Amino acid sequence: MKIRTLLHSVSFAAGIIVAATAAGAQDAADWPSRTIEIVIPNGPGGPTDILARNLARAAEPVFGQEVVVINKPGGGGATQMTIVKAAKPDGYTLGVNTLTQFTAMKTSLEGVFTIDDFDWIAMLQQDSYMLFVSADSPYQTFDDFVAAVKASGELPNVGGFGSIGSVSNVASELATNAAGIDINWVGYNNTADTIANVLGGHVDVGSANAGSLREFVEAGRVRVIGVL
Repeated sequence: MKIRTLLHSVSFAAGIIVAATAAGAQDAADWPSRTIEIVIPNGPGGPTDILARNLARAAEPVFGQEVVVINKPGGGGATQMTIVKAAKPDGYTLGVNTLTQFTAMKTSLEGVFTIDDFDWIAMLQQDSYMLFVSADSPYQTFDDFVAAVKASGELPNVGGFGSIGSVSNVASELATNAAGIDINWVGYNNTADTIANVLGGHVDVGSANAGSLREFVEAGRVRVIGVL
């Protein structure tokens, strides 16, 4: 099963492109004249955090100003999107969002945020989501996992970034529902926590993007049992 997912897009605060154009050539020429903030909906250490910090390092010599990353996890992205939406549209507040936040706009955060609240300016990364287990898990394949769940009659714990309705949850539900099993979803504030809890045996299966799993797969610490 292949469910291709668009992971990352980067946004200015609402109206930034229009406001910068309307501000006049002199104001546009003076930008940026101070620190630029990139606000992300995840805690430190996860793939979005790493991506944002790499972006900040690359942008600093171009802009000639400091670019700082601010971690604002919580609410499935609501905390971060509230800050970016409320920011003055002057080009000094950016947000990095994942498909989780786009999905939330149509599920758990419907009516709170819409895509029209922001100006979307670039796609930074495209990746696949994967179901994975710890290396010592008895499940060698997705079929092993499904068979064990059906035999036990119990709901397995499957974890990933975001609450019910997040892209990680939706991708996992699509795969497990197609296989004829139900799951108990365990949402985490970031992908790093997801991986840690799979390794710690607190959830049976994790859902995460390929980029965040690579080093753990190469180190033999986790095993991928499905590509979504």
